[in-house]
Amino acid sequence: MRAVYLWDSSGKMIKKFDSSTDCMEYLKVPSIQNSLSKGGIVKGKYKVTYSSVSPGPFKEKVDFAPSTYMKKKVFAWTMGGNLAFEFNSVSEAAIFFFPNASTSKNGKSTLNPYLRSNHLVHGIYFITLTDTLPASFPMCIPSVAKAMGIVGQLNKA
Repeated sequence: MRAVYLWDSSGKMIKKFDSSTDCMEYLKVPSIQNSLSKGGIVKGKYKVTYSSVSPGPFKEKVDFAPSTYMKKKVFAWTMGGNLAFEFNSVSEAAIFFFPNASTSKNGKSTLNPYLRSNHLVHGIYFITLTDTLPASFPMCIPSVAKAMGIVGQLNKA
């Protein structure tokens, strides 16, 4: 058997397992083999490795499955980093920001481009599914990075 290491998004080790089976049982997932072989993310917020060396910080992956995605809270931030709005669901945020859009009923196709690419909604609000801003804010916003001439230097983890 080969040891498996579980890491959080800051690169801190959460736990060492004696086998991948033990890790799968702990995470309550059917498989982690693809994540182990490709260095992928499990359950949107963990990395699993065979190595005891930290993979370093990485960006958590949003679960875009409708059953969980649509129920997630959405936070809208000003460019100054202040919380402007908090919505109870993606649908609620979509209706607020795009009241006339036919896709506002489910919100998914309306907000996905902004959540996936860090682009500003209406050029003003940065939206997240977490109640904290990313450590790289505002550099994670493409228009800000471009204006500062650091586009190719961004960490795309």
